[in-house]
Amino acid sequence: MKLMQISATSAMVLTLLVGGATTTIAAGNTGGSATSKGAVSFKANTNPTDPIDPTDPTDPTDPVDPGTPGPLSLDYASNLNFDMNEISTKDEVYHATLVEVKDGESTREVPNFVQVTDKRGTNAGWTLEVKQNGQFKNNDTLNKELIGSQISLTKTKANSISVATAPTVNTTIELDPTGASSKVMSAAKDAGAGTWVASFGKDNTEAKDAITLAVPGKTVKDAVAYETTLTWTLTDTPENGTETLKP
Repeated sequence: MKLMQISATSAMVLTLLVGGATTTIAAGNTGGSATSKGAVSFKANTNPTDPIDPTDPTDPTDPVDPGTPGPLSLDYASNLNFDMNEISTKDEVYHATLVEVKDGESTREVPNFVQVTDKRGTNAGWTLEVKQNGQFKNNDTLNKELIGSQISLTKTKANSISVATAPTVNTTIELDPTGASSKVMSAAKDAGAGTWVASFGKDNTEAKDAITLAVPGKTVKDAVAYETTLTWTLTDTPENGTETLKP
C-alpha cells in the first residue's frame, strides 16, 4: 500500500459533527473553533399572582382578598367603601376611602385598583369588565334603596413593570345599577402580557376623589348601611376595535 505524504507546510481542514455541534479544525495554524447552542423553553404559569402596589409595581403587597389562579388571572379588585355619612337632603357626592395594604409590620394606603396577570405566553389579548349588581339597598328598613345613586370610576391609569404593549384603559366609567357591563381595561392581540394594574388615580392625592358615589338629596335615607356588589369579569377576548376606550 502506498502512503500519501502531506507536506508540513500544507493546510489541512477537517470538519467534525460531534453532539450536534459543528467543529472545524485547521491543522497546523490554529486550535480550531466550535459553535454550540443555548436554549430555554416556557409554559403557561397557573400559580396565583399576589397584588402589587398600584403606584409602584415593583413592590408586592400582602394579598387582601384572594384572586383567581390560572395563566390568565384576575388577581385583585378593591372593595369600595364610601364610609359613614350624615343623612342629607341635598345632592351629595361621597368619595371612596383608599385601600390599606400591609408594609412589613405596618400598613399604608394606596389607590383603589384592580389587577390582571397574563402568563399564558400566547399574546392573545384579554378584556376586563365590571358591572354593578343592583342599586345600594338594605333589607331592614322602610326606605330600602338609594334611588338614583351613581358610582363613578375615574382617573384610571395602567401600570406595570412589563415591557409589553400596555392595555387600554377607560378613564371614566359610570356604573349602571341595572347590571349592564362597562369595559375597564382591554389588551389587544400582542399586548397586555405580564401583570397590569388599573388604579383609580396615579397616587394617593389623585385617588382621593377618583371613585365617587353621587346620591340625590330627594332620595330618602334611613340610618342604616346600604350595600351593593360589583362583578369584575376577565375574559380571553381581546379588544376588537368596535369600542374605543378613552386614553
